[in-house]
Amino acid sequence: MPRQGSTAVGSRDIELRQIRQAIAVVEQGGIAGAAQQLQLSPSSLSRSVAALERQLGTALFRRNGPSLTLTDLGRIFIDRGRALLAAAADLDRLLGLHPSLQAGRVVVGMGAAMCEATATAVAAQMMVDMPGVTLELRSSLRDDLWPPLVQGELDLLIADAVGLTKGGDHDVHPLPALPLVVVVRQGHALAASPRFEMKSVFHHPIYAAGRIQPPVLHRLLSEQSSAEGTLARTRPMPALTGNSVSMQMRLVEQTDCVTACSPALARPGVEAGTLVPLAAPPWLSNPYALVRPRSRKANPAAAAFFQQFSAAHLVEVAEAHRLIEAWLPQERPA
Repeated sequence: MPRQGSTAVGSRDIELRQIRQAIAVVEQGGIAGAAQQLQLSPSSLSRSVAALERQLGTALFRRNGPSLTLTDLGRIFIDRGRALLAAAADLDRLLGLHPSLQAGRVVVGMGAAMCEATATAVAAQMMVDMPGVTLELRSSLRDDLWPPLVQGELDLLIADAVGLTKGGDHDVHPLPALPLVVVVRQGHALAASPRFEMKSVFHHPIYAAGRIQPPVLHRLLSEQSSAEGTLARTRPMPALTGNSVSMQMRLVEQTDCVTACSPALARPGVEAGTLVPLAAPPWLSNPYALVRPRSRKANPAAAAFFQQFSAAHLVEVAEAHRLIEAWLPQERPA
């Protein structure tokens, strides 16, 4: 078995330290420069390199006085060694060589839509990368998750950023806004209209997956005020509110409800032909933020979730824009 910090090469145990030393000799142009970089004596480094060559049973360098040049096998060894060091560094970064990344608990609060989309993919990857970590995802409305965050029960909160400010007892890290798309069921009266107007949605019940943010709410109320008919202008807005994506999709597919959701959540229904995208006006979006409580002790596993989620969210936003462009050509402006 290889010793800790070593890698097996045939029947030989080559330590990562030896690989680093050989690479340093190449990068510094000789023993003297490498020894200075590694804070070793030139004689000690020279003996270490010679010992490595004996272990391998071949010369890595051609020696011409103080000058060293790589042999053909030496070039292969250095190339493979760099790849091994990169893989080792990636593993160190992932595991952090920290017990709480190999065993521990991370508690993340978020809304149902975010839980169904990006967070699911991140959680699945963490189960592979960090099998010793227990990940608890709490799905609820932001107002219900705020008290546990303040009390230090959550490591992270993923929520809409409206009204959140930096400072106080928590750190707020804004994320790019996620565009939303208005969808209805196949065969809906709005889907048959040659030109969609937002004010026309108020002739039907509207489902909101959580609290509608004030900027969006003000725009919707303005649109509603111009709708034709007393019922459309006075209909409760939204008519239905919930924190279940599955219920949201079922209601839209089975009734005349209208809803807005992320393109990622609408995609299965659109591709199956059960949902029809109507519009994605620029003002209809969710500005999310990652919130970390200062009162809770720093958790390296939570930091890993934070980094992975941030990267995955960027991918989802880019994919959302691509899907909207594909679904809604310019001849059907919002």
